[in-house]
Amino acid sequence: MPARINIQFPDDVLRQLREAVPAGRRSEFIVEGTRLHLLRERQRQALALAAGAWAEPDAADRGSEEEARRILDEVRGRDDARASAIEQVCDRR
Repeated sequence: MPARINIQFPDDVLRQLREAVPAGRRSEFIVEGTRLHLLRERQRQALALAAGAWAEPDAADRGSEEEARRILDEVRGRDDARASAIEQVCDRR
């Protein structure tokens, strides 16, 4: 069952929310944004916990740290690009 909470927004963010999202859809919008942010946070935490997991000497065949960073940056870039595209669509409404 959904629960109510009291959230305080900075004036500029609240103004943008009101301009971009119809009144009847704001809770859904905020919940979905929170879900996405929580997913990213859990991914960050999992990566932090896994740090060094392949630090054994035979890990050379798994690629360099630079290669891992490049791949992560690429994946995160796609997420950021998708988020920017969604923001642009919402800004047009």
